[in-house]
Amino acid sequence: MADFDLIVGGGDLAAVIGYVYGALRSEVTIIGRNDDLRLREDVDVRETFTDSYERWYDVYTGHEG
Repeated sequence: MADFDLIVGGGDLAAVIGYVYGALRSEVTIIGRNDDLRLREDVDVRETFTDSYERWYDVYTGHEG
C-alpha cells in the first residue's frame, strides 16, 4: 500500500476509493473538476459531503487539466 494516493475525479467511485485508501492509513488527495464532490446528489448533500471529506483528506475542487 502506498503512503500517498492521488485520486483524479470527484464522483462516487473517487469518493469510495478515497475512503478505502484513507481507512488503510494512506494519505489521500482528491482533485476534482467541479466545485463539489458527488455531483449526482442534491446541492446540500454535495456541499456537506465535500466539507466532510475536506476534514479528512486533501481535497482540491474546481480544477481542470
